Amino acid sequence: MSSEKNFMRIHKSYIIALDKIDTTEKDFVIIKNERLPVGITYRRELIDRLKNKSIQ
Repeated sequence: MSSEKNFMRIHKSYIIALDKIDTTEKDFVIIKNERLPVGITYRRELIDRLKNKSIQ
């Protein structure tokens, strides 16, 4: 079960579960072969949270 901390808004139209990300590109995340845009507003937080998750 995912905790609230595992979810994040990446775009005005998308909230995702961080543990479901298959890969990332500069302006997109890929989840189950779906390419979802990452808004400029949310990009820095996404990068920081993914870095922190990989350290833990």
